[in-house]
Amino acid sequence: MIEIELYQESQLFEKGLEYFSEDILATNVWIKKYALKSKKDGYFEELSPDDTLQRVLKEIERIEKKYPNAKTKDEIYDAIKDFKKFIFGGSILFGLGNYNAVSSLGNCFLLIMV
Repeated sequence: MIEIELYQESQLFEKGLEYFSEDILATNVWIKKYALKSKKDGYFEELSPDDTLQRVLKEIERIEKKYPNAKTKDEIYDAIKDFKKFIFGGSILFGLGNYNAVSSLGNCFLLIMV
């Protein structure tokens, strides 16, 4: 059996503040909505927002490999890191690679036509 390290919300809060440059709202939203919750109440399996992105990255890379001219893991990560170039819809960020919950990956999106 694989041992999964578990974290308390206070640990995530500290890492979230560091990641989001002391932005309390961003940190709280990440913890409450997107950080991978453990099956053990009150605990999490991801310590930082980057851990969340790594979970999502793993699934994108798995799917990307099926196509010709697939992007590398580094290319994908460069596009999604720090939530700067690309921001996932909430359902995707919560559900992709989340084996502790069943969720839809469908989400609304906005295209700005110029």
